[in-house]
Amino acid sequence: MTIIYILLFGIINLLIFSQLTKKIEIPTKYKIVLISIAIMLGLIHIFEPFTNTLPNDIFLILLGSSLANIAVYFASRIEIWFAIQTTNKKRDEQIFKMFDFLTLYLVYIMSFVVQIGTIINN
Repeated sequence: MTIIYILLFGIINLLIFSQLTKKIEIPTKYKIVLISIAIMLGLIHIFEPFTNTLPNDIFLILLGSSLANIAVYFASRIEIWFAIQTTNKKRDEQIFKMFDFLTLYLVYIMSFVVQIGTIINN
């Protein structure tokens, strides 16, 4: 069951990352397959055919951490917009590249690592 949960949250995080950042282009037919797999894995959790499933409160917290990546993305875009507005439309490309790395890659990676750790510990 641990592998199923890791796959589920990995797929969810990948779909959110690819949709928001456009850094990975996943063809539509593969997105449909990934969404179908994620729904199927989510249904496996709901119907609990196995005895070692995650408790619902932990499952919802892990799902919330995946969805929090959406809020982090939009918050970072708003922050960049404010930074550009307050610096008279000047962009320091090095700072924005570092900020993009932190918000677009590091947050997703850290979120997934925390999810994997939580799944393994439960």
